[in-house]
Amino acid sequence: MTLPSSFSTDQIREQLERILDSDLFTNKNRPKRFLDYVVSESLEGREHLLKGYTLGIEVFDKDDDFDPHADAIVRVEAGRLRRLLEHYYLEEGASDPIHISLPKGTYVPQVEENPQKKSESHML
Repeated sequence: MTLPSSFSTDQIREQLERILDSDLFTNKNRPKRFLDYVVSESLEGREHLLKGYTLGIEVFDKDDDFDPHADAIVRVEAGRLRRLLEHYYLEEGASDPIHISLPKGTYVPQVEENPQKKSESHML
């Protein structure tokens, strides 16, 4: 995860908790586990381990013989998580200072300043 220099690990963890504790993520255990795992692993410098196989085993409790090409659970849940995060930032998290996203094509989260806050600061 490339961390913007303006955010500390603690600030990113606080943002993660805001998301996980939000109304939108209530009773959504799979997306919560997924997001918590990928952000935590990235903050620990282990983003190179964020692959379909590892996620299937660590997040979705698959067996060691899990084949991410035959079982699409990780890809499907990544898509759901992306949509939930987009929805979160349109509503509950619209004014949050930090945006955490999961760009398509990767399981490594991206952390950036709230684009709305960025444009507001440019207008001043």
